[in-house]
Parts: sequence; C-alpha cells; structure tokens
Amino acid sequence: MIYNYHQNHSLTLDLVALSQATPDLHPSSALLICKTDCILQIDQHNFHLKQQDIVLLRYKQPINLMPIDQQAFYVSLFFVPIACGIECGPNELVTSMTCSQTDAHIVFRRFNYQICVNYLNQIKTLTTIQPQDNFLKYQESTLMSLLLTELSRYGIDAIAMIESNFLEYDLKKSSRSIQFGIILNYIVANLATVNLTKAALHFEYDPNYFSRLTRQLFHKTFTEEVRFIRMSEAQKLLEITNRSVADIALTLGYQSPSTFNRYFKQRAGQTPSAYRKLYQT
Repeated sequence: MIYNYHQNHSLTLDLVALSQATPDLHPSSALLICKTDCILQIDQHNFHLKQQDIVLLRYKQPINLMPIDQQAFYVSLFFVPIACGIECGPNELVTSMTCSQTDAHIVFRRFNYQICVNYLNQIKTLTTIQPQDNFLKYQESTLMSLLLTELSRYGIDAIAMIESNFLEYDLKKSSRSIQFGIILNYIVANLATVNLTKAALHFEYDPNYFSRLTRQLFHKTFTEEVRFIRMSEAQKLLEITNRSVADIALTLGYQSPSTFNRYFKQRAGQTPSAYRKLYQT
C-alpha cells in the first residue's frame, strides 16, 4: 500500500492503522520517501528530514509530519511486506529493524537516490496490478529487499545519525552494529553534557575499555564523535531556526562561543554566521 501526502499543515499518521489495509504486514513497517524538506515529530522530538531522505520506520504510536516555515511538504509512505529474516545486506542496523517490535527509525541521506527510486517505482507498479496474489507479493518483497540492500551498501555513511532513533537493547549483549546505534542514541539524548566518563558509567564499562570500544565502532575517538554530532546539530539549528549562535553553542555544551566557532569552522569551512547567511540566501 502506498500513500502520497502533499500538505502545508501538520499531518498525523497512525502507521498501525494504515498498515492494516495490507495483509501479512508487520503493523508498523514503513518507508517514508521525502520529496521535500519537512519535520518528523515523535514524542515532541523533532527530526529534520531533507529532500530525498528515505526513512525506515517502525512505530506503534502515531507520528507527526510538519512543514518547515509553512512551506508545503510532499512525502510518500510505502507499506510493503518486510519479512523477518529478509536478506538485505550486512548492515545489522537495517536487518534488525525488520525483526524488532521496538519503536525506532533510521534516516538514510547519502546513497544513490536514483537506484532506490527505480526500485520504489517498480514496487508501485506491482501494487497497482489486480488481483493481487502471492507471486506479486513475493516480487514486492524481493524488490524491497533489494532496496534495503542498496541502502545497506553504504553502511553507516548513508545514515543521518542526528536525525535517527536507533533500536535500544542491552549494550553488552548486542552486536557491534547495534552497539553503534545504542551509543549514538545516548550521545544525542545527552548532547550538551556527554563525555567519555559519563557514558562509560552509564553503560557500566571501564572508561579505558569503553574508549577502545567506541574507537572500534566509530573509527574515531569518543570525543571526536561527540564533536561531529554536535556540529551536525549546529548546522541543522543554523539552517532551520533563528536562534543566536551563542544560544546554539550553549545548547550543544560549549560555554565559550569562540571554541564553538573554531570547531564549527573546522567542520564547515566557515563561521556559523557565514554558514547561516549562505544557507538562508
């Protein structure tokens, strides 16, 4: 089942209710295709989605989509069977979503959009054929598997980490890919105050061991990963809000605006004020 929405006001979607129109479908499996920028709101938490983002969603609770600056947004919502155990590449962050009952979403941003659109168009064509039968459903599921494989092909580089809400499990009992998502959730939730010592204490690890673990997961130090996420959030806030640079710096844990400006320039190649002016222009 496919739904298209083109609106200039807030939209509430109950994924469970919508998916009931599709037999044999997990009650909260969906792919959201963003044709324009918009805001995904879950539990009063806003996630900024950009044009050509693809979001893998599993939510039992209703979600909200909202326009940015009162500009109409256009999205498509695909409900296609994603069977537990489906083969979709080695990215466990993706494969675990196909079996979990836990609310979560992953935002994919850096991938070959045209390949994914081609798969989605083929799925759309199959869903229009009547009557539907098991052969068509198998083809739809296979195409979805290929789409998820394409998204998995880029690994964590394709994922907009600051805009995703990963699955939550026991960190010590999880695979490396799942650990990656669990730790990212913690960093994002505690962005203003997080540091290596606090994170290690939270997950009940020795700080030295936790430091080695996160270096293996992120291919950089824990501090570097936190700074990367903070600068990603800073870019988003500069793009979609009018908050002052000093206020954004404090929100992200920087008491010194000059320190924030230095790190931001290292990331974006320009000062926060110049970045905002260029983006808004």
